[in-house]
Amino acid sequence: YIAPEPDLPVKKGGTYTYGWQYDIAAMDPGNSSSVSSGAIPSVTSEHLVEFVHGPRQNPLKMEIEPGLARSWEVSPDGLTYTFKITDKAKFHNKPPVNGRAFTAQDVVNTFKVYQDKNSITSNYFAEAESFSAPDANTFVIKMKEPFAEFIIPFGARVLPLIPIEMVDQGLINKQLVGTGSLIFDNIDPGKRWHFKANPDYFRGKPYADGLDYYLNSNDPGVALPGFRVGQIDSGAAISTKADADALLKSNPDTRVNSSPIVFQASG
Repeated sequence: YIAPEPDLPVKKGGTYTYGWQYDIAAMDPGNSSSVSSGAIPSVTSEHLVEFVHGPRQNPLKMEIEPGLARSWEVSPDGLTYTFKITDKAKFHNKPPVNGRAFTAQDVVNTFKVYQDKNSITSNYFAEAESFSAPDANTFVIKMKEPFAEFIIPFGARVLPLIPIEMVDQGLINKQLVGTGSLIFDNIDPGKRWHFKANPDYFRGKPYADGLDYYLNSNDPGVALPGFRVGQIDSGAAISTKADADALLKSNPDTRVNSSPIVFQASG
């Protein structure tokens, strides 16, 4: 069940605290398949396309929409993908890029890094023959063979678009820099990751001043008490209906979201 958007005035300012399960294994998604190694870098970075999410999401469908690519076309033979890249995005105003413009060449560079055979993300590009940027706002993929679902993973958190300077200067596993609405600020290892609002975000400054990823909230003994007293704004995991009923009794304004999940046992 996806909760509808509440019909309430937008609140501005403050830091939003999200309960998260695990610490990060690696900042470079190409080095680790852990959930955090995809999710945390995607807080600061964006993707070529994005998954439809929030109240518009159909939990039974996987739908994509424009991200840093404003639009795209596929040739009739399925062998050429042409993306039109936004001319508004900029990387964060911090080293090593200092707010430079994001261009189609950044998509080429990022995808070549992820396509490398030593990267765990290389399988997403198995059908790709080449990447090119004919101009600053056009990105082209040539395919070895057609693959109908090829671009769907481009919206996944494992493929954030990053500046090549991060790779060239050996910073890809030490720093987080992207085009997103939040900028990596500091970390309290094993406890909290803090992000601040990007004042130069091309879609407009975020409503919140910052975001905290509060770690280890998968433990109900930590997460639920933390949520009840306002230490966590969302993300506390609930495993039983009894837990949900008890939480709604103590915190009646809470929204509980559930998703259809199928578990398959083997023996």
